Amino acid sequence: MFAHWNVLRSFGRDRCGGAAIVFGIALVPAVAIVGSGADYARALQERAKLQTAADSTAMAMARAELDANRFHSRRDVAANSDRRKPEPLHA
Repeated sequence: MFAHWNVLRSFGRDRCGGAAIVFGIALVPAVAIVGSGADYARALQERAKLQTAADSTAMAMARAELDANRFHSRRDVAANSDRRKPEPLHA
């Protein structure tokens, strides 16, 4: 049992390769941060595409409604202009 303590003590005092260990440990959160940034950028890009599609749909629907209203008003004007105007009442 004491032999294990000696190995752990010598491992704790050893300074060879310390930079590699620190680099290896620091690399994990660095890769996670870069990956999260890339995912966030992709999500913003997709959100912008969806917003553009929603805006285009809203504009198309508004244009269709406007065209329909114009059609109906022109039809009503044309229908009313074909009617015979009433004779004025003579007093």
